[in-house]
Formats: sequence, C-alpha cells, structure tokens
Amino acid sequence: MAQIQSVSTGPRMSQIGSVMGRPVANEKRFCLSNGGYVFLVMSVPVETTSEEFQYISLPEDYIPEEKLSPTILKVNLASSLVSVGSMVYSIGGCKLDEQNEHVPTNEVTTFDTDQSQLKLESCCNMILPRVSPAVVGIDGKIYVFGGFYPIKETFEECPWAEFLDTNKPKYKQKWKALKEPVSRLSFPVAFHYEADTILITNNSDIKQDDIIYNVANESSIAYHSMCAQNIKNPVTVFEDRTVYWIEGPIFKAYELDNHIFYLGFTNEVLPYFEQRFWNTTYGPILVHLKDNLFNIFSLFAIDSSPNIGIVECTKIRCTKRINKYGERVLQLDCVSYKSYQCDPLWTLSSVLPM
Repeated sequence: MAQIQSVSTGPRMSQIGSVMGRPVANEKRFCLSNGGYVFLVMSVPVETTSEEFQYISLPEDYIPEEKLSPTILKVNLASSLVSVGSMVYSIGGCKLDEQNEHVPTNEVTTFDTDQSQLKLESCCNMILPRVSPAVVGIDGKIYVFGGFYPIKETFEECPWAEFLDTNKPKYKQKWKALKEPVSRLSFPVAFHYEADTILITNNSDIKQDDIIYNVANESSIAYHSMCAQNIKNPVTVFEDRTVYWIEGPIFKAYELDNHIFYLGFTNEVLPYFEQRFWNTTYGPILVHLKDNLFNIFSLFAIDSSPNIGIVECTKIRCTKRINKYGERVLQLDCVSYKSYQCDPLWTLSSVLPM
C-alpha cells in the first residue's frame, strides 16, 4: 500500500537536497504551503551529511544567498493536505463566490510530486463542504473529520466524517459517510494511532474527551487523554505514541499511554525566533525525520524587503529526560541548520511529510 501522511508554520547553520523529484537515499521529502496558495517540494537529509554545516552562530540579520525556486499552485484557502505516496490531495477549504466572499467547498484536487512540473487535477468531491478538516490516512484510504459548515436545521443529518478509498480505480472512487462517533469535536486534530484506529483530539480551549475511532468496524470510544493539554497548534507530530508540538517558545511532548508531559524551549535551538514570532504563521512547524531526530521549518519576512521570505530548516535531536529538580524536560540539541531565500513564500502554514 502507498504510504500516507497528512497535516490540517535562530541561529544559523546544509544542503537540503533536491527541490523536486525523488529524494536520494536517507532523505525525506516535504511539501510546504503558505495557507493554500503556494507549494514547493524539497528534501531534507535524515542523517547529517558532509554538505551540512554544524551549528555555528551567525548574525541575526544574516540573509542567505541560496534561493529556492518554488512551484506555485493555487489551491483552495484553508484546505487540508494529505499525501498518498507521491500524490498530494488538497481537501475542502474555501472558494470565492459571485459576491467575492469566501464560502466552504467540498472540492478535492490532487497533484503528483514526482512530476517535474506540478499540475493540479480534479478528484471526486466530498459529500459536504469542509473548511480545515482533520485528515488522516491508513492503507490508501483518506479519512476526514469535522470542518464542515452545514445549515443549522440539517446539522445532525450531516455526516461528521467521511472517507475515500484511493486504492480503487479512479472512476470507481467515491466519498462515503462514516458512522457517527461518540461525540463531535469542535476543532478536531487527527492522528493514525495504531492498526486501524485513529486518535482525534480537540484544537481549542473547549474541554471535550478525545475519540478513538476504529475505521475497520466504524466504532468509537471516548478517550480522556489529550483533552487536558489543549493543543493550540494544529501542526503536530505523533511518533512512538507521543504527541509533539510547538506552542510559541515552548516545545511540548505528551506520552499518551503514561499520561506524562515534557517541556522544552525552542530558544535553545532557535534563539532568534522570539523576535520573529509575529512574522510567522503558527510559529515553527515540526516534522519527524528518524528516531529522536526532528526538523523545524520556520519562515520570516525580511523587514527591509517584505516581499522576500527566509525559509529556515533546523535539524534537532530531542531527548526526554529528568533534570536535577526531578522535572520531566525535553533536551533539544541543534544538529544542523540551513536557510534559503524564497521570494513568493511570505507565510508558512503547513509542512506535509511525503
């Protein structure tokens, strides 16, 4: 089966590999978006290579000479992304109507990142219009939760979740409603939990139990775990049954099974980020590379040239430990760093692992 990934934005330090096409060995590919309008595909070495700088300190106003040449695709604003192998699906979002107002859409489009020139193609539409829904995939099937804006009178009649089987021939593909879960979360974030189950938690201050949804038999149970943590950043990483995310200057991790919480500080690896925080969208975006290696993508605008963005890629090692005060902390060590100019990319809202 094709591998599926999904998403719903310092000091200085290597070559990030090829911008388009298949990555070389020991590289992972990522698709960067600025909220629905610009995409570029780039590769990051999983291991530190001879071409990468080790951590060094450069001036805060350092501007890299190397430029990225992004491939630009216009997709729907506030759509959610999911990858099936090399294919990226843009799901839902908003479109402009005749009055030039944004309205929710059920449109689904796709493009193949293996192609040298990205081309947007239509896919079968969802049952309902959905804006920024939670999206997750298992074995070639794409599952979508929440994010819809139905007419109030028909709210209960509208399916909260639906799925698409991309393993079928394209002419046989059709979105189907999933059975109603034990509850509906206001702003869902979803992860592939284990086997055929998906963990759905809430991205808001509203206190609601999480949901464990079994897609094999379409059953669900309430699960009181992450609901006390209030993930404010929908860009999260779920690895080894631990949820990792960045919230402002705080790097957080929560072990689901043990209900253990860890804290770290991004200024240990991104000392200039605090000054740039308001020039980014969502703050740094975290992705997993291998074992305890992660990559932090961030983007900021140059004050003197507001049309130029700087994409920063900081590879870190994240280690859980207990400090001398008995506190559970995340030790963050910078492994390598690289930054690029990227003229049209002014904000960074999501990074999709391929």
